[in-house]
Amino acid sequence: MNSASEGDLFSEGLILVDLLASFIATNGVNIATGFSIAQNLFKSKVVSIETHSEFILFSSEDAIFSFLTSNSYPRGDYVSRLVASRICRSIEQINLQGGVIFIRQLRGASGSNIRSLLLPLYGVGDKFICTYFLLAGIGEF
Repeated sequence: MNSASEGDLFSEGLILVDLLASFIATNGVNIATGFSIAQNLFKSKVVSIETHSEFILFSSEDAIFSFLTSNSYPRGDYVSRLVASRICRSIEQINLQGGVIFIRQLRGASGSNIRSLLLPLYGVGDKFICTYFLLAGIGEF
């Protein structure tokens, strides 16, 4: 497998942050709050991209849940657990589709193609898609 350049993984990391932010913001917080928490989730490496395998790594659902509850996610334990579960299950689905390869498909794809890629993921619906489009600067809703 060809290893991605550092610039590519940075770009793919930004897409991953947008996906994480969409999960967080879709469940009752504004997009700015969701994006800030998602950035910190990625920076802290609770969710990360493994350089050699190009899979998305996360330590556990409990680690994501703990991160959310300790980082001012204002929706309480029940919603924090729900969001952590959706993130984990979707990452597992993304990794089954190649991890970073899946993320690369999102970059530069049309709105309808992005929608068809994301909708099968666990916990993704129209509100998630709209949030992702806003974060990614995609004008199609």
